[in-house]
Amino acid sequence: MTSSPAGDAVDGLISFVGAGPGAADLITLRGANRLARADVVIWAASLVPEAVLEHCRAGVELHDSKAMTLDDVTAVYAAHPAAAIVRLHSGDPAVYSAIGEQMAWCVAHDRAFEVVPGVSSLAAAAAAARCELTVPAVAQSVVMTRVADRTAASMAPGEDLAALARPGVTMAVFLSAARPEALQAELLAPASSYGPDTPAVIAWKASWPEERLVRTTVGQLATELRTLGARATVLVLVGEALDPGSARAASRVYSADFGHAHRSAAAPAVGPPRAAEPTRVAEPLSVVGIVGGECFGAAARTAIAGADVVVGSARHLADVDPPAHAGRVDLRGPLGPILDQIAGHLDAGRAVCLLSSGDPGFFGIVRLLGVRFGVGRFAVHPAPSSVSLAFARVGLSWEDAAVVSAHGRSLADAVAAAVGPPKVAVLTSPDNPPQRVGAALLEAGCGPRRVAVVSRIGEPGESCTQTDLVGLAAGTFDPLSVVVLEVPEGRDAGPGLAWGLPEDAFAHRAGMITKAEARAVALGKLALPATGVLWDLGAGSGSVAIECARLRPGLAVVAVERVAADAERIVANAAAHGVEVEVVVGAAPDALAGLPDPDRVFVGGGGLAVLDAALARLRPGGVVVANYALVDRAAAAWERLGNLVQVSVARGVPVASVGVRLEAENPIFVCWGPEPIPAG
Repeated sequence: MTSSPAGDAVDGLISFVGAGPGAADLITLRGANRLARADVVIWAASLVPEAVLEHCRAGVELHDSKAMTLDDVTAVYAAHPAAAIVRLHSGDPAVYSAIGEQMAWCVAHDRAFEVVPGVSSLAAAAAAARCELTVPAVAQSVVMTRVADRTAASMAPGEDLAALARPGVTMAVFLSAARPEALQAELLAPASSYGPDTPAVIAWKASWPEERLVRTTVGQLATELRTLGARATVLVLVGEALDPGSARAASRVYSADFGHAHRSAAAPAVGPPRAAEPTRVAEPLSVVGIVGGECFGAAARTAIAGADVVVGSARHLADVDPPAHAGRVDLRGPLGPILDQIAGHLDAGRAVCLLSSGDPGFFGIVRLLGVRFGVGRFAVHPAPSSVSLAFARVGLSWEDAAVVSAHGRSLADAVAAAVGPPKVAVLTSPDNPPQRVGAALLEAGCGPRRVAVVSRIGEPGESCTQTDLVGLAAGTFDPLSVVVLEVPEGRDAGPGLAWGLPEDAFAHRAGMITKAEARAVALGKLALPATGVLWDLGAGSGSVAIECARLRPGLAVVAVERVAADAERIVANAAAHGVEVEVVVGAAPDALAGLPDPDRVFVGGGGLAVLDAALARLRPGGVVVANYALVDRAAAAWERLGNLVQVSVARGVPVASVGVRLEAENPIFVCWGPEPIPAG
């Protein structure tokens, strides 16, 4: 085995590179250099944003590792003995990256390798929360750990959360969102120093464009994690150091009477202490919406005229023409440094006015300002939103319309939300322009729509193009547009509102699939919530799990199947329908250990033992639906659940050229609950 000094180019060098927490500009210079000269890059699309790959040269060979095993990865290494290879890991390779096995392979095969560190999500989360994790006299240690979940065997003795929480240090809990209640219970265990009021911060996709930051307490942690709905790329910070108002000692490092090798200590001051200077109260921050170079209302005009600093895009600054005395800040580039500038001006007592397009509170900057400066700590003067103006241009009311954003958000999530409703507005972006949205809608099986693309709303060159989904997908439009979709009169919304899809919509093994009509009844009885966790036990082809994921994109759907070939088929079916389903290979109830507690469960196989295991784990208010072909099992399930219906279906089949006859399917018993069984 050989190693490579930093910066050296070695034939066949494998570089394990930390991609950082997500933002493309938070990768190190050395990491970007390795990507720029790589011949082969292996990366995890589920954990590393595609924008990081912009550092790669054209023609690089890319492998997405999210479905690869260790053997698959090392096979790529072996197939390219002379290539420069980058194995791109999220965050920093030293923390929860599993590079040890890969380095061992390099040693065994005499391959040169190096490790390029990256910015950890811990650092990104602390930066987003604007907090110091080590505060004098509060916490001078940080513990990085995780919840013992499906890989509990990897946790060493004594590493349980309650034991680590005993000293009351700042704690960073990785890989923790799948079991919120278990996390909260361990943090509040008797041995822990944390209490229900201990501050906590939930960071989801820290530094990504869609970053979410939730400030809460340990006592509310499970509720907030459930509300957030995310299960991956979540980091939880816990500890008194996270409270900006907690009593803390001043750091001694920069004190005038603290000497070190580069600075002598000053003599103590003689005489009475100086009175503290009064704290200056910052003027309010104002946010003003702009459309077509105009603001709306006297209060908005007053906010601009009275500002000491005006923040906005070059276009908005030119249109509004701030007062001559006001400083100007160009709203361009990463938002974090601009918010830092605003905070500095506010701390200096300057009035700041931020210009934003349309209604700043509608998919705008108000939410981020609330996170940074506090909700209600600034004034908002909105203009008409781009959505209201788009519907006005088309001549449609929009009180019954769904509004979906594909700007800085997942296109798959946006399309899933846009397929069903009869009237939708989709906000597009350079990454997801109108034509890409149209192509994705067609691929998702969206039915016929009347389409209007309204571009450059309120600006010179505004346009409104009327078309259909095919024309939308084939056209070229301004990326900053609003796409209005409407189901034609007399038509329903198409496949997006349908459930109980036909059996041939899924690959299955010799008819081993819940029939469409029985599936439609089961889906209705599940009463799917917008968020939460759903289990499909004995999933077979995965038809129920996939339909649940289509109907409720916010659900975390888990399909459990004991037959490995069927599990692979579920993965393929989910991909074909464009939905995310976690597939667990194993037999219930043993395979349920480590899964997050469910809000909904569908039992398609496994008998009464599986039903009992599901009921034992069901969250309060949850629903279980179970299908049975045998009446004795159905009767026993009825005793547990309280509801039972038989679904008997006969399908029409042609009889030569004579006509049609009815061909009966095997009856299915659908049970659901739990509800109490009436006495007697």
